[in-house]
Amino acid sequence: METGVNSAHAAPLWRELGESGELRRLYTGDVDKRFGLDTAALSRLLTTLDERHPLAVVLSVCVQVATALPIVMNSSSRAAAGVARAALDGRSTVALAVTDAELPGSDLTALATTAKIGPDSVTVTGAKDWIVNATVADHAVVLARHRPGPHPTSFVLVLVPMRSRGVAVTAQRSAMYLPAAVGRIRFDDVVVDRDHLLVPPGRGMVEFSRRMATERLAGAFWSTALLRRQLALVRRQLGANGVWRHSAVRIRFAEALMHFRQLAALCDRLCRARERAESTDAEAALVKAAAGLAVDRVLGICADLAGRDGFLDEGIQQVRAQAAMFGTAGGATHTMLGLVASGADRLLEDALWAS
Repeated sequence: METGVNSAHAAPLWRELGESGELRRLYTGDVDKRFGLDTAALSRLLTTLDERHPLAVVLSVCVQVATALPIVMNSSSRAAAGVARAALDGRSTVALAVTDAELPGSDLTALATTAKIGPDSVTVTGAKDWIVNATVADHAVVLARHRPGPHPTSFVLVLVPMRSRGVAVTAQRSAMYLPAAVGRIRFDDVVVDRDHLLVPPGRGMVEFSRRMATERLAGAFWSTALLRRQLALVRRQLGANGVWRHSAVRIRFAEALMHFRQLAALCDRLCRARERAESTDAEAALVKAAAGLAVDRVLGICADLAGRDGFLDEGIQQVRAQAAMFGTAGGATHTMLGLVASGADRLLEDALWAS
C-alpha cells in the first residue's frame, strides 16, 4: 500500500484506502472468524499508517475498520448493505456512537440514549460524546436502549444517516484529536426506517461486545507499532549523541524494550491460537490492558531519555500525551483488568499460555 504524505484529516486517506482495495482485503483475506477479519492484514495496515500519518488520523481509521464497519457489514439490513459497499469503496465514512454524553464510557448499561421501535420506524433520542469521525461521518452506528433496565438484552444498534432531521454535531474542543473529527452527536427524536435496525431488538450489546474484541486487538497492534517506531527513534538518537555508552541509559532503554516485547508476544500468541472456538473476551481484554500499560511505561521512559528535545514540536512528549488514549479508548485499563480477573481461571489453565 502506498499512502503518500501525512494527511491533515483522515477523509482523503479513507478514500485512498477504499480505492486501492486495501479496505476490502481486510475482510476477504485469511479471515480469522474470532475477529471477523484478516488479523495479519490489520496489523500490517496499522503499522504502515502509524509510520506515515499522525496518531489522530490513524485513530479515525482504526475505529472504523475494527468495529463500526464490521457491525454494518454483518447486518442483514438492506440499508446497511448499501452503506457497507460505499464505505469499503472509500466513498462513505461511518462513526461508532456508543459512549453517552455525561456518562463514563465504562458504564454502558446505564446509557440514556433510547430507540423507540415502531412497526415501520425507529425514533432515536439522546446524545453521544467523544465520537471519532463525528463531524465527517455519513452514518452513525448508534447503541441505544429499547427498553428500561441494565440487562444486555435491553439494547439495540441503529444505523442513523447523519443528515437526518434532528441530528446535531458539535466538534470536541481538542486540538490534539482534531484530525480524528471527534465530536458530540445529539439525536433529537430522529426517525429512521425500521430497516435501519442493524440487529434484532435485544442483540445490540451482544453484537457490540463481540466486535469490541477486534477493536481491542487492533489497539494492541497499533500500540505495538507505535512503540517499536518510538524505541527505534530513541535508540538512534542515543547512539548519535554518545549517551548510549552510559550503562544507566542502556538499562533504562532495556526496560522499555522488555515491556514492548511482552506486548508483542501477547498479540502474537492471541493471533496464532486460531483453532480455539471459545470466547476471546478475556484474551482481548488482556492484550488491551497490556497495551495501555506498555504505552504509558515505554513512552514515559522514552520521554525521560529524550530530555529537553522531547518538548519540541511533534516530540515524544506530544506523542506521549496523545497516546494516553490507549489506556482509555476501547475500554479503560482498569476495566480491562476487571475482565481479565473474571477470566482468571481459564487464563491460568488455558494451553494458549503454556510454554
